[in-house]
Amino acid sequence: MVKCWFGPETCQVLSAKVDLRVGGEYHIRVKGQDCETGQAKGEMDLRGTFREVKRPSRLVYTWNWYGTPAIEFGETVVTVDFVDKEGFTEVQISHDQFPNTDVRERHNHGWKGSLDKLAKQVESENA
Repeated sequence: MVKCWFGPETCQVLSAKVDLRVGGEYHIRVKGQDCETGQAKGEMDLRGTFREVKRPSRLVYTWNWYGTPAIEFGETVVTVDFVDKEGFTEVQISHDQFPNTDVRERHNHGWKGSLDKLAKQVESENA
């Protein structure tokens, strides 16, 4: 399922493996392209470890990019909370420990694209 919604529209998920348990690891391989030029950026690996898995309300995991020196900036941490809002689920994402504002904003773009694709997927499954 991760392959269907992860990343913005300019991102193609080539493979995804997730071991969803505390101490479990995930590995997502993507092929991206530059939003402005449409040129391929190449393949990159995203890897991390789950620090907290509290079903059905919370995930905390590390986030590490590999493959392109320009994006290797060290480990960041993602916290995802699933909050009940009158029978609906609100997804709250916090992605912390970025080295600078530019890197944070690029990830905001990626998260927005991922959530837009996830919403479309859920809508099509519920149609």
